[in-house]
Amino acid sequence: MPTPYPTLDDIEQLVSTHPDEWRTAIAQLETHYRRLWHTREWRELRSRLIKDRCDQCGSPSPPFTLQHLRKHPRPSTLLRAKTNSAFHDYRAVHPEQRPPQPTTPEGTKLLCPTCRQRAIPYKNTSKGYYCKPSPSNQNRPHQFPEPLTGPPELTRAQWDAWRTASDNAYQLHRAAWLTAHEAELGQETARQVLQNLRHYLTGEGTATYCKRCAYLADKRDVTLCAICHQHYHPREYATCYTCRPDAQPTTDRQAADQSPPGPPAHHAARTCNHHPTGLEAEYPAQTA
Repeated sequence: MPTPYPTLDDIEQLVSTHPDEWRTAIAQLETHYRRLWHTREWRELRSRLIKDRCDQCGSPSPPFTLQHLRKHPRPSTLLRAKTNSAFHDYRAVHPEQRPPQPTTPEGTKLLCPTCRQRAIPYKNTSKGYYCKPSPSNQNRPHQFPEPLTGPPELTRAQWDAWRTASDNAYQLHRAAWLTAHEAELGQETARQVLQNLRHYLTGEGTATYCKRCAYLADKRDVTLCAICHQHYHPREYATCYTCRPDAQPTTDRQAADQSPPGPPAHHAARTCNHHPTGLEAEYPAQTA
């Protein structure tokens, strides 16, 4: 029974025979192939490859998920990443012609001798100058009989005009480069997405995960330590903190201070080492 949307072979033929139609190809991939796990082909593949035990924690409790260990970015995300990376490399060799920074205007301005503040009104009652207080300078207020002189500052409007001109130069430079290389990047992206989707439908690089392990892998990007099988850790690390070769038996507070660079503090729950507040406390590892 023919599918109501173009197949991968149809999209690949479209990219090969009509290179200018790469936008149509990417739009079709973005629309019809975002959730391959809902297709009949994937359901049949899952029924053949799924196991009755979690490959990571060994839990025999269903439900189980056929988890892809390799992430495939969306077509639009991949195209944007390729474009930004290629333009960054091009811009490093061929930078845009930015307008020169505005020069300091001629003339002199009265300055406070203590904090170089320019807003110093003259007070007739005290026959001197008065430096107003501000939240950024706690040394004010103070008075002085004679101010210093210095060059005047650029106004905010002058700086804003220069920034706007610089941004316009950047956008024009990027638009000119994108006009010449957009089709090539689009075709390359479409071919790579087709290759990723075909790899996805083969079932290679998959593992059977329980519901808990699949959730932690998808939502928190952590995996179970392959040495102790007790603690979870971010994927960028080979083991949890406890199983690191250079880990020392310290208190929880010292271990937190000596932990390797990782996610920000507000994502601390994602790093699961031997802390009682880690993921093993919230999701204790299951055993067979």
